[in-house]
Amino acid sequence: RSYFGELVQICKLDDRSAKQAARPLSHISAELITELRVQGIQLLATIMTNSAWSSQLRSVVDVFVGTLMSEHSEVSNAAFKALELLKIDEHLSNDDLQGVLRLVLELGDSSKLTPARLSALSSMLQLVPANFFSERLGAHLFEYLKECTQRMVAEMRNPKTAWINSSALATARSLLTVFTRLGKLAETLVPQAVNQVLEAHSAIGRHVSSPLMTPLLLCLCRFPTIMLGHMMSMLSSEKHSSLLLMALQHEEGDALREHFIANVDMLNERVFVPGDHALRTATTLTQQISASSVQYTAVALIHAVSQYHKTFLSDNAGLLGCLVKLWNYTLAWNSHQEAIPACRSNEPRLLLKTLLDAVWHVPKKADLLYNLLPMFSTRNLMHLGFGRTYFFRTLPLDYPIKVKRDMILRLLSYINDPKQAQNVKAIAIEKIMIPLILSAVRRGNTEILFKQDDSPALRNSGFLTRLMTVIGGPS
Repeated sequence: RSYFGELVQICKLDDRSAKQAARPLSHISAELITELRVQGIQLLATIMTNSAWSSQLRSVVDVFVGTLMSEHSEVSNAAFKALELLKIDEHLSNDDLQGVLRLVLELGDSSKLTPARLSALSSMLQLVPANFFSERLGAHLFEYLKECTQRMVAEMRNPKTAWINSSALATARSLLTVFTRLGKLAETLVPQAVNQVLEAHSAIGRHVSSPLMTPLLLCLCRFPTIMLGHMMSMLSSEKHSSLLLMALQHEEGDALREHFIANVDMLNERVFVPGDHALRTATTLTQQISASSVQYTAVALIHAVSQYHKTFLSDNAGLLGCLVKLWNYTLAWNSHQEAIPACRSNEPRLLLKTLLDAVWHVPKKADLLYNLLPMFSTRNLMHLGFGRTYFFRTLPLDYPIKVKRDMILRLLSYINDPKQAQNVKAIAIEKIMIPLILSAVRRGNTEILFKQDDSPALRNSGFLTRLMTVIGGPS
């Protein structure tokens, strides 16, 4: 037991005492003492798994919880793993658990609100069920967050203060991290917390480069239900929309992306339906571009989700139709004397890329491609080289011959329709049909491409015979 007592004393060693014990000019360095503390915690945790020491469990847990507040990550991580190993939520009584939590919940005095203590609280939220914490915990932490962001803004307005030196910022970051662990204790407060931080970002002119960005993204990823509705209502705000976009691209954003897909009707109702009305009533290019800004923001969100769920657009025909309609508006603007300004050209490019990515998964590929063809006949100040590459290389080379055949059949119905614009018909022949047929000829697939079947469009239109004569292929 004397050895056990000495081991406990090693584990009780706090950062200040450890620093005082270090002797820089001797073999007792600060690094060596840190390693001793880590190994001591690991050994003591292993000993406590033996039921013979169960009478000491509460006092040892108190030691480990105190060690969670160490500023040395190696020590605090070792303490967390030790508490995880001991399964304190199972082996301690409710009264003992409440007593342990008081060690990290002494937050009444703001001077005790340090990143180390908040980190310990975040760890305990992972180890102990939420019902052991007060329902007012989230509200208290939100008040502290407001105070911290106000101090952060005041500190950062001083040009001599760097991010790394802001104590308020470090505390705010730790508070946000705790919010990501609170679950139902903070669910209704998370939107307010995110707004509070974004307002602080605006006040100091920082956003993407902020150290608070990581916990902000986790707030969205871990509270997808309440945060998606809130962020969708704020899409016209650049700082909110960019944060939502980054969250949808985040590695932990699976639940948020799934919720986005499940609530696609909300996207139509809040963005594309009112956006379409605004576009139809706009009379100048400036008004049209302004009316489409939120829709293009939604396009960026759709594109981000589509990178993880390839069939997202093909499974939502109504949403795909909204994007095609927006594309047609875009082509109409760009044919005006006053074309889309270069500073906004990324938006049409992303829209076209999103639509082209969907072609492979859409059943009626020819219909979607036909709607994209007017890009070749409009005054084009946008760099759409990737679109041309798709029509001239990807489409002829990568698609199976049966898919090519189905596309030609569908395009023939458009070409034989007198209501369709002649210039688009010509583009369909030049940009899609001729490259598809030439590709089939080079690969020896003409028999499959032109085989006789029950389709009068293919057999009797006479179009293919004339087309093959033009390109010099076999009749």
